[in-house]
Amino acid sequence: MPRLLSRYATPLTTGLFVVSLVSGVALFFHFGARSFHSMHEWLSMVLIVPFVLHVWKNWRAFSCYFKRPAMAVSLAVSLAAAV
Repeated sequence: MPRLLSRYATPLTTGLFVVSLVSGVALFFHFGARSFHSMHEWLSMVLIVPFVLHVWKNWRAFSCYFKRPAMAVSLAVSLAAAV
């Protein structure tokens, strides 16, 4: 499992994020909504798996962010934007 994490967690997270980014921007501007809508939803769900693997692989570094105000501010801003 550690070899799988090291080899695929970050590249899969990056690749699926880029696909989600492009399809999300296309949906925002109503470009190809019929084509992008289903793909965006499903690939965003698939993105959860490599995201969890990426966080697991980088947990020590990731947990350091919670000791700094930047994480609290970023999470608060994200929550406010969602609301």
